[in-house]
Amino acid sequence: LPDLASVGLDWIWKVFQFRKVGVELLKICKREEIGTLVLVDFPGFNLRVATAAKKAGIRVIYYIIPQVWAWRAGRLKRMKRDLDSALVIFPFEKPLLEAAGIETEFVGHPLVDKLSRVRDRSTVLDEHGLRDQGGKRLIGLLPGSRNREVDRLLPVLLEAAIRIQKEVSDVHFVLPLASSISLERVRSQVGDSKSISIVKNPSDDFRSILDFSITKSGTSTLENAVMGVPQIVIYKGRPLDAWIARRVVRVQWLGLVNLIAGREICPELLQEDCTAEAITAKTVYFLNDKGAINKMVEAMAQVRASLGESGASERAAKAVLSRLTLSP
Repeated sequence: LPDLASVGLDWIWKVFQFRKVGVELLKICKREEIGTLVLVDFPGFNLRVATAAKKAGIRVIYYIIPQVWAWRAGRLKRMKRDLDSALVIFPFEKPLLEAAGIETEFVGHPLVDKLSRVRDRSTVLDEHGLRDQGGKRLIGLLPGSRNREVDRLLPVLLEAAIRIQKEVSDVHFVLPLASSISLERVRSQVGDSKSISIVKNPSDDFRSILDFSITKSGTSTLENAVMGVPQIVIYKGRPLDAWIARRVVRVQWLGLVNLIAGREICPELLQEDCTAEAITAKTVYFLNDKGAINKMVEAMAQVRASLGESGASERAAKAVLSRLTLSP
């Protein structure tokens, strides 16, 4: 298969590749007499495959559904038409889909499995070269995993870090970088700061050493919640993107942790509110108020519990098997 990963308008340039792969996939299904097709995530491509598969008489099961609860709710009609069943990872998705007439099973979130194996603090500190900082409160700076996000958020985070350290002295900042982000690019902005450690390709249990996190909205906010890391949620996109989002996105909060909680348990600073001054004020408030931190951690524990027990992937596999028939 060709590299089909795309972001934003890159989708336009790869549309023909997507179509080619979709056609080939359906040919394989027909040639091999596939009776059931399991689609995972990737809605722009998979919803089209689902339509073609349904027309070909193939049973369609969708695991990790499109985010119809956030935008483009009209896709629910299409999903009802083309899907035989859906396996969902968020608790609020089940009643939403069932109300639309779609057979649905909540299997839990795979993040619970991914983040359940946590080593002791000293081991994680050593692995990431942070042993010397273990006596300080470690603050995560999480600007995202895409270069455009990092370019937009990192300058704000670095300015906030300087301001925070002036008000709270016993802190050290940790900047984890995904493999997709250039280390040299980030180092040139961080400079020779002794108060910020850059960690490339951190381990899954890396977050366990953080005392607080300033986190770009997205799955990272949920990962923090699963691991009990208190946080504030930030995001700043291009003005045009923000203008469009405010007209098409239907959710009240951007952070997944708040969406699942159904209320703002982790403060959100978005767009024009995402400033170094605002980030500093919120962070310093929580660092100086243990009661507020504990209240947030307790609320995040409830979010963690709502995601189900360990074994989400196994339950998803069993759910698929239970829907298969041996008859031709």
